[in-house]
Amino acid sequence: MVATCSVQSNVACFGGSDGSASVSASGGTAPYTGTGSFTGLAAGTYTYNITDANGCTASCSVTITEPAAALSASSSAGTILCFGGTASVTISATGGTAPYSGTGTFSQSAGTVVYTVSDANGCTTTTSVTLSEPTKVEGTTSSVAANCGFNDGSATVVASGGTPGYTYEWNPGGQTTATATNLAGGTYTVTITDANGCTGSATEIVGGVGSGPANAGPVSGPAGACRNTTGIVYSIAPVAGASSYVWSLPAGVSGSSTTNSITVAFGGAAYVGGFICVTPTNACGAGLAACINVPVIAVKPGLPSLISGTFPSCGPATYIFCFSNCQCNQLCLDCRWCWC
Repeated sequence: MVATCSVQSNVACFGGSDGSASVSASGGTAPYTGTGSFTGLAAGTYTYNITDANGCTASCSVTITEPAAALSASSSAGTILCFGGTASVTISATGGTAPYSGTGTFSQSAGTVVYTVSDANGCTTTTSVTLSEPTKVEGTTSSVAANCGFNDGSATVVASGGTPGYTYEWNPGGQTTATATNLAGGTYTVTITDANGCTGSATEIVGGVGSGPANAGPVSGPAGACRNTTGIVYSIAPVAGASSYVWSLPAGVSGSSTTNSITVAFGGAAYVGGFICVTPTNACGAGLAACINVPVIAVKPGLPSLISGTFPSCGPATYIFCFSNCQCNQLCLDCRWCWC
């Protein structure tokens, strides 16, 4: 009698017990005992004994194998440079039975990812990769307001997050420092770039404080003056935004005021005529001045012409009287009426 042993399947995964063997017999006297299929075998050599109907025996051996080493996965990973970015992860395998699936290079975001690798026998193993990332590049801004419409405001940013070693660019203007200076009122955006080239942005509104007053209106007052007269008043309407007024007087005229009116005195021979001007001002500047020409009146006006009008009748009524040359005589500043 001859016993025959053969391998049906070897162990698929290192350390497993899924091998199987077949045992058969020939010769002798059937039936045989000890023949058949044997499963659940780990790696190793197995000997089987077969007996025939007459008690004769024979034996055979079979060796079940397994992969030389367990399937193992390993990883290598790059670094995430910017918040919200990715890095390359390479997964490799050893042991088991090649070829492998699940290996190669992958792009991974921040966090933990578990990678599964399989070999040709369907054995699996895992490896996990945990990646971190920098915080987001951000900026906290502050500003100093521009005064009176001038370009004297500023905006400052304090950068955070990312990888220190920041550079800056302000827009509009293109300034490249943490503080942008000589700014007019308006909205400014700064782009922050860290040492890894990651960017963030912040916006600041630079306010504007104050503005100059409006322009002065016409100057009211006598359009001529006699020498050695006092108490003569000149004025303008109040100017929007003005906090003070600067009066300019010609030679021979005295007076002082910071309001919208001034009382002046005209001197003697020193006064030869000229312009009285006023400029509205505030902390931000001045509006345009207004002036009045006040020539010297050297002689008295001439006599008026005959008065014409309706002779009064009895009872209350309105009567109109007039004469012509008071309006035409340039030396006449006003006319005074009296009843005799």
